[in-house]
Amino acid sequence: MKLNNRYDFINMFIHERGSHIPDLKNNERLELNPIWNVARDERLFERNAILMQVGHSSWAGTSPEFRKIIMEYAQDFFTPSEINTIFK
Repeated sequence: MKLNNRYDFINMFIHERGSHIPDLKNNERLELNPIWNVARDERLFERNAILMQVGHSSWAGTSPEFRKIIMEYAQDFFTPSEINTIFK
């Protein structure tokens, strides 16, 4: 993925550091492996991260190319009606 501006970078950081890292730390708190999530958790982890990044103030400044990639990726984790609501 090419990052076209600073908002693309900030927003990707929000997805990774703002959501995934706390989720993985929560695994450790629950005495699960802190660096691995099983397939059943992947959907929830990604949904959380996408919702956080789209809700972040940096989303408004992201490039159209970046937004398109995130919207396409989100289709693996959300229903079409959810997609329409999230990315309205």
